[in-house]
Amino acid sequence: MRNRKRKNLVDRQIPPLRCFGPSRSGRSAQEVNVGNQAPIPGTKHVLVTRSVAVTAEQAPVYRAIAEKVGKLTAQTMVSNRKQDFLELLDKSGL
Repeated sequence: MRNRKRKNLVDRQIPPLRCFGPSRSGRSAQEVNVGNQAPIPGTKHVLVTRSVAVTAEQAPVYRAIAEKVGKLTAQTMVSNRKQDFLELLDKSGL
C-alpha cells in the first residue's frame, strides 16, 4: 500500500479554525489549498483568482487559517501553478 498524503478541501464555506488543528492521530495540516470559492449572492466580493471570490469579512478568517497551518495556497487544478493565497489577498486589497 502506498503512503498517500491527505488533503483537506475548503469549499463554499470556511470551516471553523478548530478544523485545522491536530487530528486524533496528532497530525495537523501543513498546507491548505483554496481551489474554488464561489461568490455568495448578495455579498460584496472580490475575485482574487478566476475561481475564488472573497469578501472583506472572510479575508481575516483566511489569514487566521494561514497562521494556524503555515501555508495557504490557491491552485484549481494540479496542472496549475500554486500561488500564495495571502499574496493574492494583498494584491486584491483584502
